[in-house]
Amino acid sequence: MASGFWLLVMVTVANLHILTRAGISKRHLFWVSQFSLLAGVGIVLFGMILVVQPEPWYQTRYLIPLAGMLLGNCLTGNILVLERFYSAVGERYEQFMGDLLLGASLYEALQPFIRNALQAALSPIVATLTTLGVVALPGMMTGQILGGAEPVEAVIYQIMIMLGIASSMVICAVLNIVLSIRIAFDGYGLLNRSVMLSPER
Repeated sequence: MASGFWLLVMVTVANLHILTRAGISKRHLFWVSQFSLLAGVGIVLFGMILVVQPEPWYQTRYLIPLAGMLLGNCLTGNILVLERFYSAVGERYEQFMGDLLLGASLYEALQPFIRNALQAALSPIVATLTTLGVVALPGMMTGQILGGAEPVEAVIYQIMIMLGIASSMVICAVLNIVLSIRIAFDGYGLLNRSVMLSPER
């Protein structure tokens, strides 16, 4: 019970920080972003619990650190994806409207903006994954090795964590964009400008 409550607090604080730093209206997209974070972190956290198999599975000493690692990276990724997507649409609004007027559907007109935003958000974690163990030695793996664990076992757990982080970032980022589009754009494909605020507001 305490673990579930604290997880909800962590997700809510991360969500508020994401919307504030991305310059997005909390009134419009709070629940969309909240659901995206809960879904992305929850699915991956469930998979990790199945792999680690702690006893009992709901123990705070396991759930909170794992959720914290996932949320910390999802926070950065979602700030980037939302900020890049909506700022790009705002700056190139005439191009977007031109595509709509030429017969493109809403998602066809938004496709280049979605692709660029996702690329910007996911590039750091992809770069980390490709150099894991060669250039970068993450803290968990280093700590386990220094604590006396077998290097192979430490590497396996670190790979699991990094794949979980990447998976949760992808799920959260894709859900955040796709679901927010339904609210930020009306039935005619026009952007509701009140969704966008200044980055520090």
